[in-house]
Amino acid sequence: MLKHDPNNPGFFEVVRKRHSYRGAYRQTPVSRETLHKIIEAGRAAPSACHHQSPRIIAIDDPAVMDAIKSLADFAPIPDMVTARAFLLVVKNPTPVYGDTQFGAEDCSAVATNMLNAITALGLASVWISGVLRGGTGRALDNMLKIPPPFTCHTLLPVGVPECPGEQPERKPFSERVGWNVFTPEMA
Repeated sequence: MLKHDPNNPGFFEVVRKRHSYRGAYRQTPVSRETLHKIIEAGRAAPSACHHQSPRIIAIDDPAVMDAIKSLADFAPIPDMVTARAFLLVVKNPTPVYGDTQFGAEDCSAVATNMLNAITALGLASVWISGVLRGGTGRALDNMLKIPPPFTCHTLLPVGVPECPGEQPERKPFSERVGWNVFTPEMA
């Protein structure tokens, strides 16, 4: 059992510090050992029926990275252009509980764990998924030889931030949390 140490908040400090980094990265390489640690955090994420459906593709080959960076939706984005590595979470839409599939939820859990690990290691990233729902996603699936029914879900550029940031101010607790009911402040 883990012991609580009030002098070492650890996990909660990482969660509080994690933010979406949209700036340029330093040219400092991200080692495979570091990527492996981040991936292990993703692999430890919960999944529906413990099916462990998401797959992760670690991308550190400069030629593959350049091909990804050249995709139209990514070309002007500083965090994409200067990333030192990419971690791609691949969705498996196969049902795991009757006719119900949980691919998106499982991928989100993997991405969240990896984002927290990235922060814990002093690196930065941003969750990229919206642009993967159309032509860019299909192009990425083809480029990385992802076979159907698998499809890319979340792309995380990884690197040492040029200008470290901080998590933006959160809405007040009372606007997002109700005890036992949905309160008027939450609307």
